[in-house]
Amino acid sequence: MKFPSFLIICMFFSQVQARTWTDIKGRTLEADLVRADVTSVTVKMNGKEVNIPLNRLSEKDQDFVQQWLKDGSSEMDADEEDAEDAPATPSAGNKPAPAPTNKAAGGATLTFDGKPMEAGGKINLYEYDYDAETLERVTKKHKSTDTGYKLGIAVPQGFDPAKPQKVFVAMTAVNNDAQARSGNTSAMRTYAKHCVESGWVCIAYDTSIGVANHNADILCCFALLNRVWPGFRSWQFAVGGFSGGSKACFDPCAYLLKEDYTVVGAYLGGCNHDYSQHGKELYKTSSGDYRKLKIYMSTGKSDNLVKESHRVGVINSLKANGMKNVKDMVFDGGHTFYQPQFIEALKWFESSED
Repeated sequence: MKFPSFLIICMFFSQVQARTWTDIKGRTLEADLVRADVTSVTVKMNGKEVNIPLNRLSEKDQDFVQQWLKDGSSEMDADEEDAEDAPATPSAGNKPAPAPTNKAAGGATLTFDGKPMEAGGKINLYEYDYDAETLERVTKKHKSTDTGYKLGIAVPQGFDPAKPQKVFVAMTAVNNDAQARSGNTSAMRTYAKHCVESGWVCIAYDTSIGVANHNADILCCFALLNRVWPGFRSWQFAVGGFSGGSKACFDPCAYLLKEDYTVVGAYLGGCNHDYSQHGKELYKTSSGDYRKLKIYMSTGKSDNLVKESHRVGVINSLKANGMKNVKDMVFDGGHTFYQPQFIEALKWFESSED
């Protein structure tokens, strides 16, 4: 091997197939794909697994991983995270996911907008074209090439839209073109299983080309959800994401608050910067609107991207923007999603505990 530093980074992939992987410096190695999410992949080489940040790989390899995720070959299973970064902790999230079913409460067939929908953790994806007015605005004002929007939905067993529900809106990091194309609907696989096992609906939205430079996708998706589920506006909502997704979550948060939805919390995993001000400016949301939010920060003790100064800075900024109820939690690990704390966050959001 002529690239020992890359070798150390890369011993991480369920044995799907052996392939040649190339990093951004052109160095290569042969390894098997084990699992992946929108921020990293795991490969196995010589019997040893290693986690590789997706942005360390070549654009071709990033595209390969994103297509693999899109095809449904991999759902991030937090129970199988690198033990060094996320030690196993007994929790409700370690239970096997319920088998998907398309039956609603009472045995009726479960549908969304006349289309089949399965419960129990499956991500149901629905795609629509923009109406003429929206398409003109997107094309002329934003110079974007998308022609429609996508909505991802995962619901618990026994889901009944006639009853009040809790909804988690998942957001993704966008560090490169591959992650932008993959979008929020791909990233929601990180959260969907844990949401439905905790009794939450999980949703995510995108344009037809993934994450774009406008908000037509959220406007169209929430209009659709309100049309299909008349009680949707009265439900409880939380937002969140990991790394860049934790920053991006304040845009839908600010939108929902401005539209008088009940937003109970925000989950910020691996967050090193507060973007709540951006949401306020985008949707003219006030600090008072943010005041009742519960903020759950989850950070690895050895996270090299979220130093102590970053955490303190985020907390101070959140409080300056009206959010006083901040739970600052750490775990033994690095820059990784830690499912026990995500589950804890959902429980806290729905509780009466401050």
